[in-house]
Amino acid sequence: MEKFLKKEYWLMKFKEVASFCKIRREECKVKLSEFKNYLNARKEEYRATIKEGKGNIEEAEVKEVKEEVKIEITNESYWMITCNPNKWFGEKNPENANVNNILKYLETYSWDIGKVNLDIQNGDKGIIKISGDGRIKKDRTINKELFDKLEPGIYAEIEFVEKDGKVVFVDDKGVNRANIRVLNNLFNTDKIIDKEKSIKILGKLFNSYKSKEITKDMFVNIIIEDH
Repeated sequence: MEKFLKKEYWLMKFKEVASFCKIRREECKVKLSEFKNYLNARKEEYRATIKEGKGNIEEAEVKEVKEEVKIEITNESYWMITCNPNKWFGEKNPENANVNNILKYLETYSWDIGKVNLDIQNGDKGIIKISGDGRIKKDRTINKELFDKLEPGIYAEIEFVEKDGKVVFVDDKGVNRANIRVLNNLFNTDKIIDKEKSIKILGKLFNSYKSKEITKDMFVNIIIEDH
C-alpha cells in the first residue's frame, strides 16, 4: 500500500504507459504535470477508501488502476482549415458561385491551406470553417440561379489522408494543399454549427482566416455539438 501511494511508484508507472506509445513526432500532447495531478487525485480517493475501512489495496486493484490511468496518447493532431468563398477559384471569379454545391457534396478534396507550414500527418482530423462570405449577387449566380451567402460557422469534420504518398503537397501553381476526406458533412445534413456556437468552441481561433492547429477538446466538442 505504501508503495502504491509513493510518487516514485507512479512516475515509474507513467514511464511504462509512455513506453506503449509509438511516438511519430515530438509532440505527444501529454504533460507530465497533468498526469501527476490526476494521480494525486486518485491517491486521495484511495486514502479515503482505506480510512473508511473498506479494505487494503491488493495487487489486482493496483493493476486495475494502472489500466484506468493510462492516458490516451495519440499521434493524431487536429486542424482547422478555412474557406473564403470569394477566393475559391480566384478573387471575384464567376466560378465562385459553384462553392455552395462544392461544399454541400464534398467528399474528398485537395484543400488550399495557404502559405503556412502545417505539420499535418496522415490520419489527423480537422474541421472546415467559414468566417464569412463576401460574394455579391453576381458572384453567387449561375444560369440566373442565385445561391445564398454561406453563413459563418463549421461546415464539416474531416480526416487528412495520403494521396500518391503525400498528405501535404505544393501544386503546379505553388499552392500548399492538403488531401482531405470528409467524415461528416454538416452542410449537407443541415447541421452547420453556427457562428455563436463555433466561437464558444474555438474562441479567438474562429476569427482566423488562416488554417491553424486546434486542440483535441475543440474537435471533440464539435462532434458533441453536431449530435
